[in-house]
Formats: sequence, C-alpha cells, structure tokens
Amino acid sequence: MQIKKAMMSGLIAAMVITPAFNPVFAQGADTADTATTTTTTETVKNGLQADGTYYENGVQKKGAVTIEGHNYYFDETTGVMVKSAWVGDSYYNLQGIRLEEGDHKVKGKNHYYFVNGVKVVSTWEGNAYYGENGVRYENGVKTIDGEKYYFKDGAKAINTWYQDQFYGPEGTIVKSAYAAKGDINVYLDEDGHLATGMFAVNNAYAYFTKGVKSTATKWFTYNKKNYYLVSGNVATSFRKIGKYYYNFAKNGVLKTGFATIKGKRYYFKTTGKAGVKGRALTGLFKVKGAYYYGSKNGVLVTNKTLKLKGKKYTFNKTGKCTKVAAIRKLTGMDAKAQKYTSPTKYLILVNKSSHTVAIYKGSQDNWKKVRSFLCTVGKPSTPTTSGVFHIGQTKGKYVKARYFDSYPSRCWYPTRIHDGYMFHSVLYKIAPTPGALNNGTLGASLSHGCIRLAINNAKYIHDVIPAGTTTVIY
Repeated sequence: MQIKKAMMSGLIAAMVITPAFNPVFAQGADTADTATTTTTTETVKNGLQADGTYYENGVQKKGAVTIEGHNYYFDETTGVMVKSAWVGDSYYNLQGIRLEEGDHKVKGKNHYYFVNGVKVVSTWEGNAYYGENGVRYENGVKTIDGEKYYFKDGAKAINTWYQDQFYGPEGTIVKSAYAAKGDINVYLDEDGHLATGMFAVNNAYAYFTKGVKSTATKWFTYNKKNYYLVSGNVATSFRKIGKYYYNFAKNGVLKTGFATIKGKRYYFKTTGKAGVKGRALTGLFKVKGAYYYGSKNGVLVTNKTLKLKGKKYTFNKTGKCTKVAAIRKLTGMDAKAQKYTSPTKYLILVNKSSHTVAIYKGSQDNWKKVRSFLCTVGKPSTPTTSGVFHIGQTKGKYVKARYFDSYPSRCWYPTRIHDGYMFHSVLYKIAPTPGALNNGTLGASLSHGCIRLAINNAKYIHDVIPAGTTTVIY
C-alpha cells in the first residue's frame, strides 16, 4: 500500500509569525525618528519528503515508523527511508514497506518466512523448512535434527524415491522396512539404502541383493561368517545338508566346535571353506591333543572303549579319549612322560636316581623321546629340588646366557630351570672359550644343586628348548 499522494508530494503547512516591534534608527542629526513593522513566513515540514526523509510536525523521524498501517524504517543516521534491504531480521521492500507475514521471495532469489515482520530460522512451516539463516530449503537432500529430507521446489517430498532411498509419508527416509518400488516390494537397510546382505525381517533372516530377497539354496559368506540359504531364508538350528550334519545359531551363523544337542555330543569342524567348515566330524580325530571319535551321524562316542587301527581308545562321558593302549609298551621315563603337558612342544624329565636327562617332543600321551644323556645333580647337602617347573620360571641374570663364572670355574650355556637352579655344562677353567676342565664328572651327585651336562647337551638345551617348557625333576 502506498503513502497518500499528499504525503508523498511533501505537503507544506504554513504558519505566519509576527515578530516584536524592532525600531531602526537613522544616522545623522537631521534624520527624523522612524519605525517599521516587518512580517515573515516560516514553513513546518510534514510527511515524506522528496529526499526520502520523513517528518511529523516539523520533527524528522528515524528508525522504525508506522505510517497508515505500514511499517517503514528510516536510517538512524541520515533519516532516509530504507528500501530493498535488511534491517536485522526484517526486510523492507522496494516501496520501503516491511514484509510482515508468510513466505516471501526476497530480491527475486531466496524465500523467507516472516512472522510479525521478523524472519523465522530453523523452523518448519508446513512442508517447507527455513534454515539457520532463514532461507527456505529448495532442492536436494538436507539433514535436519539428524534426519535427512529430500526437498523439491521448496517443499519436502513425501512418498518419493530419490536415488536409491525412499522418503515416506513424514518425508524422512524409510529404514529397515519394505517399500514399494514399481511393481515389487524392496527391502531397505538400516541406512535406508536398498539392502544387500543378510537381514532379520519379521523375526526371520533372509538374504537380499539391491533390496530383492534371494530365492537361492546355497552356502554363502557374509561379514566373514558362514550361512546356508534355503530358498532365500537363512538356515537355523541343527540340520543335515547333503551327507553331513551342521549346527546353526538362531541368527543363522554357522556354529563350530563342541556342542550338545538333545543330549548328544558333536564336534563341528572349525576350519575350511563354507560347506567344509562346520561339518560334524566322523571317525577318529584330534582336538587340542585329545582324541575323539564321531559315528556316521556325527554323534561322539562316549563312555566306551574302541579298537581302532591296532590301538585301544577309551572315551569318557564328554567323548574325550582318556586312555590309548598303544601297541608298544612304554616303561620308565618314557611312560612317566606321557601324563604331563607342556606349553611348548618339548618336555624335559630329570631322573636324579639314574642321573639321566630325557628330552621329549610331541604332546600329552604322545611324547616321543628325542634325546637322553647323563647328568650330575646336587650332592646330599645341596640337593637338586624335585618338582614340576618351567624353563625360565624365575627371572634372573642367567636365564639364557653364554656362560657364568663360579670361581675358579666357568659354566657354559646356562639355562635357568627355576630360582637359582640351572642346566649348564660341567666345570671348565676360566677362559674365553671352552678348553681345559676343572671337573667333568657326569652320572654323580656332587653339584651345588644345578644340573651339569656335557657341553654339547647343555648347548642343545640352551639353543633349542624354548622358555616355558615343562621340566619334571624327580
């Protein structure tokens, strides 16, 4: 609405002012006394002036001014009307009138929404959103309060596909749900994209490719885990596939290792490709050094002794073989060694009575002797400690050193058993290299507690036997 024509033309109201009598005296003796009366006229400005300023009763107005129901703004310094410009969060158009309510396009470019003459920010108005600077989102994907929306022509799109995502009735991306695309239903993942991979839908797991559910029956690997599809649905629980039995978790993941199913024990293979891994093993097999035997249907033999390959295997209630009667009969140190375990693939036995050291390689119940040799152990007053120890059990200077000196002798290739007890060579004279002996006795009890060995045997233990190896002294 424009200001009235009278105001726009700068109507001037006149006021006549009569000053007080002001006598004027003539110069010179002959001049008569005279007096005159002068009348002057001053104008008082009202309304909008040609220079864009505004007056009321002669007073210039600046800042916000309401004229005939419209809001204007006159520059605080010059007093000139503001046009086509922002003042704070308010906008004054080409006529200088402030935009009051609703959506307006400013300078032919951006849309803003005004309430009481002030632009709104970070606000929804219907399906339109006005951002942090008040500009309406026009086109493309925008994130608002953590949710993505697709805008087209200034309004959020609803029930619309954009790229491979579906924007539902609220304008947000549909996630973890089906949506119609053309004449088919497709499944969208947790980010709203066409699902590819395995997903739980309606309490059942299925496999999807670009949103379309598979109908295949096959093995597949997903996120490094093995699954089996039956007409697109992921197999669960214990089942037979082909000629083998498998066990699947509720989410379809192939399970491996030991399992008890309906009171029966099974062992499912832990290695191999899909279809090999997870099979219930049959026949005689080993798990962590222990024997087990699976029947044709994969059920482990329990509480029974079987003759297999010329040996007798006794299995306990869990299916573990607790006894193997070998064809050869072991005696002495060899038999004793079988009952021990070792963290490494080696085991050492020391028989103090026979002054013998035996070294074995293998595992419990399957130790095979690789070396045996004489030793000298502690004398009665400083005996070698009996017990089960592990090489390097106690930290010390000579865990594995080249030599140490016990004046006047040098002991080569020491390996600590525990505390101050070590394997080392017989006693040599102190020299840079092994040479003359001070005492080379073997097969006796005369040390201070350490176990003396021929230098080549001391070096073998020093170089070959790893830390942690079980050492049994008896």
